[in-house]
Formats: sequence, structure tokens, C-alpha cells
Amino acid sequence: MNNYKLKVFLFLLLLWIPGSLRAQSGIGLGFGEAYSTFARGSEAIFWNPANLGFRNEGFPSFTVSLYSFRLELGQNSIDLDLYNEFFTEKNKVLTRADVDRMLSKIPDDGFEADFRIDISLLSIAWRNIGVSFETTANANLVLPKALAEIPFTGLEQKTYDFSPQGNAEAVSKITLAYGRSIYRNISIFLPLIGRLDFSEITLGGSLSYHLGLGTFQTENATLFATFSDDGVVANGSFRGKATHLFRQEQADGDFDTEFIEDFEPGGAGYGFSLAASGKLNNGYIISVVFKNLLNSVKWDKSAFQLDRSFDTGDPKFFIGPGQLEELNEDDISEDNDREIDSFTTSAPVELRVGIGKKSGRLRYAGEIGREDDQFLASLGAGLRWFIFDLSAGYKYKFAHNVSFGVGIGNDHLYWDAGFGSRGGVTPGSNKGIVVASTLRFGF
Repeated sequence: MNNYKLKVFLFLLLLWIPGSLRAQSGIGLGFGEAYSTFARGSEAIFWNPANLGFRNEGFPSFTVSLYSFRLELGQNSIDLDLYNEFFTEKNKVLTRADVDRMLSKIPDDGFEADFRIDISLLSIAWRNIGVSFETTANANLVLPKALAEIPFTGLEQKTYDFSPQGNAEAVSKITLAYGRSIYRNISIFLPLIGRLDFSEITLGGSLSYHLGLGTFQTENATLFATFSDDGVVANGSFRGKATHLFRQEQADGDFDTEFIEDFEPGGAGYGFSLAASGKLNNGYIISVVFKNLLNSVKWDKSAFQLDRSFDTGDPKFFIGPGQLEELNEDDISEDNDREIDSFTTSAPVELRVGIGKKSGRLRYAGEIGREDDQFLASLGAGLRWFIFDLSAGYKYKFAHNVSFGVGIGNDHLYWDAGFGSRGGVTPGSNKGIVVASTLRFGF
């Protein structure tokens, strides 16, 4: 049996399958999210369920997080330096060089903004078992760069790409987590690393039931407009999927797709995660967390396939200043929206591998992995003094980011808050924010 457990542990270490991990506490955010080795009790449900198996640390056997949340807002173009330079001076006259430099801040792929919030109103851990109730909502929107160029450069005789992209989803989750100690005082030899002497090894996992609140997914969207002396030609198409829609016949006999006013869940699904943690004899803790191994929602209520296109045909002349000749919508557009039985959305499978150590009042940790299909690396450190817990961290995921956290209390009553940057390490270069907080107690 012992050999079997060892094989299971090694297999999990070698899987290297990616798993989504979100900061659900202020102090965890303050560590740059390098927190999967330190999370205990009700926090371990979110960060690392294997840590529920550590039962000999003096941590309360019963812990409750009354709330925990994480809010993230970000975009890819505008920072404080840009705002101060071009938008604070009254009656500022922009030169062509100013316009070129300002527009160069917007990537060729367009202006992108995103939003995500994770809220848990109750999470409970008792010994090796944990349960949490949470809701996650996220949205992103990409607008073409041309929309920013035209107000400054004017319309030119060329073809513009106005194609937008956008997605949104909201899901509530009930998660049951479990962690167990499977080995004590064991040595493991790993290639390229050598022999590691563990005082304790734990395995853990979680299973979530997902209640889909609503979703809107863009599969393909195009919008092109050509301006010339002959007039304007425009054409485009949209294809996507969504819930909470219905087809309604209008007075003229046409059908329009509209949102349902009465709210009801749009689907359901499941999520599954695995984790392993090990305490080395030298005081270090190693953790491997795989989340979203099986993570999907089947949307089967009020599900729609959205399929629309339009083409103005021959160039349409300008009739007057800034106006086009009147167009008949039925002549230039086509609506093929239809009800469908169901469709499925899933979250990317991601990974965290971390190592951390507590040395007196000081804790420090580092992690690497993948999140949202992006490479991730993070470093964090924290200092505990009296009832205060201070932390600072660095995280790299498509940009350099810094974060800070403060906690007040002890293992039995604890509140924290954290703040992090998005897309920059200084106030001037920052392109977004992340905030998180938790209130928990235990006995």
C-alpha cells in the first residue's frame, strides 16, 4: 500500500497539467499570489486542498471565512503617465507626434478591457474537509484600434477594420475539498533534483458543482468599412452563443432575438482539482496544484446560436454632411438566429508549482505555472509582528506586476486586505488594479 501511495504522489508531480488558481485573500494577493504553500483552513479550499491534510501545526481545527473576494479590472493601453501627459492640460493642442505616440500605446490588435470578480460568502473547513460557496463573473471586450485613430486622424480613403470581440460569463459554485496526510518521514529521489527528505506528504482534491448564471460568447465577428470617392461600402458578420434569449415576432412579421427579463440559471456543470504538498526536513514546503482538470458548464436553458450578417452592396454616396443615403435594413442584413439544445464552455486547465518556507517571523515563497493560458511566475514575502501581517510580492503574467497586503489578527480571528497592479510595476505604468480581502475565524 505504501508503494502504491508513493507511485500516486510521483504521478501527480509528473503530470504537470495546468490549473486555475485565483487569489481569494488579501494577504495571498500581497504575496504576489505565491501562496499555495501557506494557505490553511478555509483558505486552503481555494489555494491548495492538499494543505487540509496538515493537522499537526497548531492551526484551528475548525475555520470559517465569512467572506472572501477578489476583484480585477484591467486594460492594455491607458496608464497614468499617458493620462497626465495628454488629458490633464486644458485646451492642449496635440501635434502629429503627440497623436502618433498616444496611438502607439494601443496594440494593433485593439483596445482590450477585462473584468473579473470572485466572491465567497461562506467557506468552512473542519479538520480534513472543506466546503465553500462562491460566485465568479468575468467579461472581456476588444475594440479595434481604428475607433481611436479616426477621431485624431480623420477618415481616410481606405478599408477600416471595426471588428469587435467580447465574452462574458457568470457561474456559482459549491465546492467540496478534502486533504489527507499519506506519508511521514520518507525520502524520494527525483531526476535532476536528487534525494528529498520529507517529514510529511499530503494529497488533496476538490469537486465543484457549477450553476451557470449566464454567458455570452463570441465565436467570430467581422466589420469592415471602405471609404472612397464613390461612397461607402460596409459588410460584416457575427456568430456566437448565449443564454437568456428568446425569439419574438414583431408587428411587421419579422422576428427579433431579445433577452429574457425573468432570470433563471442557464446551465450546470462540474469542476475537479488535484493537489499535493510536502514538508521537507529543512523547513521548506513544496506544493503542486492542478485546477480545472474537468471544468465545464453545459448551457441548456434558453440557449441560442446567434448568426447575423450584412452587406451594403455597391458604394453608398454621402447625401449631406456626415450622412448616408437611407438604407433598408431588410435589403442589406440577414438574421439566422436560432434556438439550440445546448452548448458547453470550459475554463483553461492550469498549474501552480510552489516552494515556501517560514523562518521565525518571516515567510517567503515562489511559484511558477500557467494561468489563463499564460506563463506565470510569482515571488512573495511576509513579516508577522504582534497582530500585524505585512506582505509584498511580484507577479509576472504577460506584464510585470506588484502587490501589497496587510492582515490583522491571528489564526483564530483574522482580517486582511490586499492591493495589486495590473500591467505595470509603478503607478505611472499601471493599466489595472486587483483588490482582495478575507474575514475568517477559527477554534
